[in-house]
Amino acid sequence: MKTHHISLMLSCLILGACSNLSSPAYLTRSYAEPEAGPRARMRIVTNGVVRLIPDADCHDESKGVGGIAANNAMTLLTDSHLNRQKLGMPGQNMEAHVMVSEVYVQAGKPVNIDFMAQQDAGNGNAWLCASDWTFVPEEGKDYEVQGRQYGAQCILRATLLDGQAVGRPALRTCPAK
Repeated sequence: MKTHHISLMLSCLILGACSNLSSPAYLTRSYAEPEAGPRARMRIVTNGVVRLIPDADCHDESKGVGGIAANNAMTLLTDSHLNRQKLGMPGQNMEAHVMVSEVYVQAGKPVNIDFMAQQDAGNGNAWLCASDWTFVPEEGKDYEVQGRQYGAQCILRATLLDGQAVGRPALRTCPAK
């Protein structure tokens, strides 16, 4: 490998780590699954990072409760211990180059799903993807979230395991209260 490629890779790693130092904890901490009360299961399939914000129908980092549920783009400073977690949900997604995680979510209250990804667009450019989705999980049901980036195309959706769509796109910022 050429010296300038190695230098570029090291610079990216260092800059990526430094950028996380000034980020809210929401960007680096792991999602905290509910341990009691009504719950549903969620399978997350992503080629980026999916964060969950419980009890929110818009992107509200100020709640202080959101975190990473699946991370296909790990850095040294992100807590990604839920990656590849299995809860025994039926069916499997065995695709290469994606992260699949199964987590519990609180039922009966909205959950905001935040998807972020970045891909090389060539010539030093990058395609950035940021999208949010929300729905209210029902107790005992199983859901699948797909967060994908294909070049300039950004896809985020939630379904029941039978493929029935649930929820809607969510606001990237919450309205003022």
